[in-house]
Amino acid sequence: MSTFNIINPYSQEKIDSFDFTSKQESLQIIENLASKDFHNLPSIYERSKVLEKLKNILTRDTEKLATQITKEMGKTLNDARGEIKRAILTIEAGIDLMRAQHSELLSTENYSSDHTNSKWGLVTRVPYGVILGIVPFNFPINLAVHKIIPSYAMGNSFILKPHPQCYRSTQIFTDLCYEAGMSKKDIGLICPSIPDFSELMNHPSIKIVSFTGGMKTAEIISKQLVYKKELYELGGNAALVVFDDADQELALEKIITHRLGCAGQRCTASKRVFIHEDIYEDFKVKLLDKISKLKIGDPLNEESFIGPVVNLDSAKDIEKSILNAKDLGANLLHGGSRDNAIIEPTVFEVNDETYKAFKEEIFGPIIPLMKFKDEKKLIEKINDTAYGLQCGIFTESLSRAKRLFKEIDVGTLIINDGSAFRADHFPFGGVKSSGIGREGIKYAMEEMSVIKTLVF
Repeated sequence: MSTFNIINPYSQEKIDSFDFTSKQESLQIIENLASKDFHNLPSIYERSKVLEKLKNILTRDTEKLATQITKEMGKTLNDARGEIKRAILTIEAGIDLMRAQHSELLSTENYSSDHTNSKWGLVTRVPYGVILGIVPFNFPINLAVHKIIPSYAMGNSFILKPHPQCYRSTQIFTDLCYEAGMSKKDIGLICPSIPDFSELMNHPSIKIVSFTGGMKTAEIISKQLVYKKELYELGGNAALVVFDDADQELALEKIITHRLGCAGQRCTASKRVFIHEDIYEDFKVKLLDKISKLKIGDPLNEESFIGPVVNLDSAKDIEKSILNAKDLGANLLHGGSRDNAIIEPTVFEVNDETYKAFKEEIFGPIIPLMKFKDEKKLIEKINDTAYGLQCGIFTESLSRAKRLFKEIDVGTLIINDGSAFRADHFPFGGVKSSGIGREGIKYAMEEMSVIKTLVF
């Protein structure tokens, strides 16, 4: 049996280790989940009371979980606390939307003149069965909650497969689900080796695979799956645009929080920043000044704004991206250095030639700045990427916002906020290579259930 060592990304010290879930144990967990009686579930009211208890328990254990997340993946303690607070709100939305479920009643008389043979159709939703949820390292609890709560609300069973770096935090959370009243036929935790997991994904009892992570991994998973529903929340190369009529102070704040928060390790982070030429120089100076004052270092320090990225390999990949941008001629304005897994906030000035260094997603604290004038060319640049997740626009013009909403190819366009904005009950997902399907509690509930109709 192989072992995974959890290395603290800041200290580079081993803080824990665990044995990968064996193939046999994983099969037992999957088969136990599949043995649930999906035709005779506890009532919606009973299940909602379990979620209410989970919300209260998570509130109680916020500090414990936040500290564990910080030690495992390196986000600052304040960022980790924010993640748990969001998870609590996500559960609260799940409770409300779960109780708001209703069936739809149709009549054949809507489209028939034959009153002698009229019928009613009762349209409802039932569980799929067993759902496999694969969760990344950057938001190990809230992204798990975004899969587990809709699954439970619709009566499914759920297999949680975390990133091994965050195994302990997800193990703690799974135990909290049991404490709240979920059974081992509602949720199970597995973390097998990659070869075993590749085989387990095609277990016949697994009906849906819901994956959040990178596009390349999604392509590998999709090629291996046979006749399963696939849901993918993948990467992004989000643009953030500041027009000349923007609230500049608000835009500056959001660029920093939405790109440098979590050390830039968010699929929705503002990875390309476009600034109107009329305000470009002044805006650039203000941005660099604010970034120079950010505290970088130990993520357990309450004053730290940026900690390390998740591991040394990721840090080295980001460093390569920085060197590549330099080689292509991008003008380095700030940062550019690496200290173990800490990447100094890095700002580049780019033009039409050097912009190509940033067409692919960079999962780290790097901000490329580019001035623009022509709106049509701006839209072409924003759309010139494989991704289409979210985009943030700062402008006071409603007509401009409406135009851009029609023409920018993303799942969500956000006006006067950063591209990483997410309300956890809103639909979430992208177009192109940013994914398939939608999350957000209500929308995930629909994805994770089957329409069933009774005609009488």
